[in-house]
Amino acid sequence: MKLKIGLLFMLVLFTAGCSTEPNAMHTYDKTQVNDHLQEVDFDYELPEQVPFEVKSIETDTLVPDQPIFSVYFTGTNGEQMMLEVVNATLNAAKSNLFEEVKIGDRKGFFYENAQGARMLLWEKDEVHYQLKTIAGDTEALEDSQLIAIASTFK
Repeated sequence: MKLKIGLLFMLVLFTAGCSTEPNAMHTYDKTQVNDHLQEVDFDYELPEQVPFEVKSIETDTLVPDQPIFSVYFTGTNGEQMMLEVVNATLNAAKSNLFEEVKIGDRKGFFYENAQGARMLLWEKDEVHYQLKTIAGDTEALEDSQLIAIASTFK
């Protein structure tokens, strides 16, 4: 009898441990971001979901009257992600540092800078997006997670 109860207890613990979804996507208060970006005078998209529960969101328009802004997402477990959006023509140098990927029906690129940070870059309707993860107390987001986030933009 004790063996059966012990096995049942182990099964419950194992099932509970396996049921957490580390790659689960979470919604956040997108209106909070839009409210802070009311001065932005071009159409842009934001992710509908991110792969962590959002604790805080900060926005920065960087240079007033310029077509660029950043959004910093911080998760409840210390995850960090930054989105930069630019409404301008960008001339990217041809480089073997770019790795082409698919984001739904769009083409995107991963770029790795000299410090080893990987960024996902793509363009839609002449607006350029850069999504990068910031390694801190937690591990950086995986490439597949960045692509999943980019796929939710609306």
